[in-house]
Amino acid sequence: MNTYSHDRNLYIKNIQESQRIYIKLHVLEITLRNKINEHFKNTLVNKKWLLDILYDFNYAFKPTSNKNKTTVTLFDITKSKLGFFVGYPLYKQVKRAFEQLNQHNTNHAITAPITHDSLIGSLTLGFWVCIFKEDFLKHYRQFDLQCCNDLLIDILGVKPTNVGNLTEIAINAEELNRIREFRNRVSHYEYILHHINAHELLIDKYISQFDKNNKLESFILESNQSHVSCFICGHAINRKLSYVNEYKIKYVLQGIQLLELGYNSLLLS
Repeated sequence: MNTYSHDRNLYIKNIQESQRIYIKLHVLEITLRNKINEHFKNTLVNKKWLLDILYDFNYAFKPTSNKNKTTVTLFDITKSKLGFFVGYPLYKQVKRAFEQLNQHNTNHAITAPITHDSLIGSLTLGFWVCIFKEDFLKHYRQFDLQCCNDLLIDILGVKPTNVGNLTEIAINAEELNRIREFRNRVSHYEYILHHINAHELLIDKYISQFDKNNKLESFILESNQSHVSCFICGHAINRKLSYVNEYKIKYVLQGIQLLELGYNSLLLS
């Protein structure tokens, strides 16, 4: 709050703009991950491709030991149907998300198995953005050149004649990463007014790319007009409800009401 500690109007303006842009960021992130998920579901034999990554990871690394130390040796990676993931650090994020879900289920005595969809929801925006970085695309091209080109054309909007243009693709990847960094600033309630315009242009660019029938634009307008909740409470709901079961939701909502009351008191103080 140091940036605007002596300007209450500026502080409120930052919250209002954060709330407005958060809806667009929400739409962009969910749409991006869903489109990437659909791409790999259509490309790979098993529709539960994230679980396949975990399976291939477990069998791609073989522990060996002797009297003095234990080592991990990579083997048969070329035979893996998801070698382009297992051979690249993104699989570590999938493994970490699985372990966190598993730990959560253990802590709360949840016996339901971890599903592909729950893994999708647990992966960060950073994971999805990294799909378009050259280090990963290089692995994907080696696995299936046509599928890699389809990914770039369908999601990034790269022209078919430019799929070999690494500069254009790198610019797109960097833009998505800038959106990711901006999204983190918004989520942490940082001051964003000085550079919101440039980032909003980028966000709008990719939403337009994904929005073939104007459904996303209509949803954003409806959300902004309805004022469903203040930005902080919306963020709290988004973060909390993914970690509780249906029997605990009412307690989370009660906590959010208390949060809102406390937040209003802060503004009035």
